Amino acid sequence: MKLPVLVLLILFTSCQTINADSYKISDPSELIVLKNLKPGDEVIISSGIYDSKNMQFSAIGTESKPIVLKAERAGSVIFTGESTLLLKGSFIVVSDLYFKDPKPIGSKSPIEMRTNDSKLENCVISGVNTKEDDSTDNKWVSIYGQRNTIEHCSFIDKKNIGCLLVVWMESGVIPEHKIINNYFSRPTTLLESDGSKKNGQECIRIGTSDLSMSRAGSLVANNTFYRCDAEIEAISNKSCYNKFTNNLFLESQGALTLRHGNNSIVDGNFFIGNNREGTAGIRVIGDHQNIVNNYFENIRGSNYQAAICLIQGVVNSPLNRYFQVKDSRVEGNIIKNCYNGIVISYGSSQDQTLPVISTEINQNTIYNDSQDNYSIVWVDTPHSPEVTFRKNIIYGGKTKNFDSKLSPQTTIRPSINDLSNLWLAIKSNSGAHWFKK
Repeated sequence: MKLPVLVLLILFTSCQTINADSYKISDPSELIVLKNLKPGDEVIISSGIYDSKNMQFSAIGTESKPIVLKAERAGSVIFTGESTLLLKGSFIVVSDLYFKDPKPIGSKSPIEMRTNDSKLENCVISGVNTKEDDSTDNKWVSIYGQRNTIEHCSFIDKKNIGCLLVVWMESGVIPEHKIINNYFSRPTTLLESDGSKKNGQECIRIGTSDLSMSRAGSLVANNTFYRCDAEIEAISNKSCYNKFTNNLFLESQGALTLRHGNNSIVDGNFFIGNNREGTAGIRVIGDHQNIVNNYFENIRGSNYQAAICLIQGVVNSPLNRYFQVKDSRVEGNIIKNCYNGIVISYGSSQDQTLPVISTEINQNTIYNDSQDNYSIVWVDTPHSPEVTFRKNIIYGGKTKNFDSKLSPQTTIRPSINDLSNLWLAIKSNSGAHWFKK
């Protein structure tokens, strides 16, 4: 007898439901004893406040049937104190957990992912009510393995030393992680005795200096960075072949910094300073870097904290210093009312003597209402940069050490009549992808 298609579908669905189990636990420490979980199983943590829980969860799911670890309800499972969660395995999805005011433990992260093809989603780590701590160094999220995703999470006000989220490089491993659709805010700034910002307070770091010439291939996209002020780098790129796209940097004093490594792409991001003091854009070091189609408005920083800063390199640079900017591209960017638009070949140390070379600056539009703003800052000491300019347009503002004879295809105009005409000019000049649709 032939069964109707609908009956077969119902039977198939029922079998799948039967094969997957759901476990509810009231003590998160029990996660470590859960064995023999099958693809499609889920583990639910009962609502409650859990203090200083040392948790470990190991599981192996499949792409179509991940193993899920989640809160009974979003935001109802709260971890406090020295709580930590170590994840091991593959195809695991962790969601809806809340780490509230975590107490920093040296070199130990509240969440550590030693996984492949796994996801952390809809989770929150917030340190709003913690005390400032400039002696204990730890990270909030440490990511190892390959093809993991951090998505729709919020990370708010880490008040101790240590990067908020780190992609760790491992020998022979290409991470290819995704950090997408998250919210970052780090307004608290720990200072040195001389008033300068302490190093090691980034929001995201991809890689480390010692493995910075390795390929990471990670994606940072669609995130919001609000008042990420803790140090000069909101994002510190320390590896190769990463992409940063469609992120919003709002009133942030930390720059998106290509600190070490090469061949990365910064495309279609928005930097809105709202005239806040010290707000920053993109800082570029290394070769074959691509800064394209980004939008900057009312950024008030200068030099390293300009809208775009291409810096000077160090001769025979060690991995932890500054490699020369070369064979790179700055194209299709729009820079509006920023104190320093494009700064070319800036250095702050005596050993930074290598100028920017073999780099193209094409089809950018720089607009200034104020003559106090510098559209281009050109540094030709100790050596002059070797940069090709094509089809850039500058409206208003002023330039510093910049001879228009060096860039015959750059158009400098004193002003423009109105904003609608400005956008028409930008559309005809810019390579920005949002104008090409």
